[in-house]
Amino acid sequence: MVDFARLNAERRARQRKPYIYDYLMNYLDHFSIDCETLSVRPNAAIISIGAQQFNPFNGEMGATHYVEVEFDSAARAGHVSGDTVAWWLTMDAAAMRLFRNDKKTKQPLSLALEGLANFMRPSGVIPKIWTMGPAEDATWLRNAYINGAVGMKEAWHYQNSYDVRTIVLAADLQDWPARSTPLHHALHDATYQAQVVTHCMMKLRKGLGMAPPKFMSETAKRPAATKTTKVDIGPAPVPEEEDDEL
Repeated sequence: MVDFARLNAERRARQRKPYIYDYLMNYLDHFSIDCETLSVRPNAAIISIGAQQFNPFNGEMGATHYVEVEFDSAARAGHVSGDTVAWWLTMDAAAMRLFRNDKKTKQPLSLALEGLANFMRPSGVIPKIWTMGPAEDATWLRNAYINGAVGMKEAWHYQNSYDVRTIVLAADLQDWPARSTPLHHALHDATYQAQVVTHCMMKLRKGLGMAPPKFMSETAKRPAATKTTKVDIGPAPVPEEEDDEL
């Protein structure tokens, strides 16, 4: 269920109380997510999931989550493409390691999805996700929750799904952050995506003449006031009809 009261509070803080907006931006409620799959269709079979908690406004990185999915479980819930499997066969040994059928390190899809939801929910009031493309990872996960985890729902609301490629285009990114980790590993890709989003966000804010967020603190891991700053945003506003279109 969408917390419209919190959405209203964030929006009105941006409009009327910039210092509170700085405080709100100190949350670690953004998650960069990457999936490795056996197809590129909307219902692709997911074989691994990586997630990186982060703050795109100040570059702080939080906890990580990584899980590999049993092949039978993934294939029963999603589409398998021969072309995608053939593409995987051209990858190096580090990427192909994912295809070892080691049940000690892999989980059924339902447990993998439950673990992702449990990882995200305690970390922010309203989790916000970043994925590479609007029709890929987020869509794959939504379909997986429908087909592979009956009765379970993703931890984020569809209005809080953001696209890495869009912000890269908006920022006209030329100087990409350096990368030393291997490609096509869900967690490494998710962490690098978080770095890219942060880089773009800081570039856009600088171009708009916006100062870095205030009240930065290593202890501000969750949506709570820091020890040195007390912030009162008043009573929660009543949900308004137009907020459903945010």
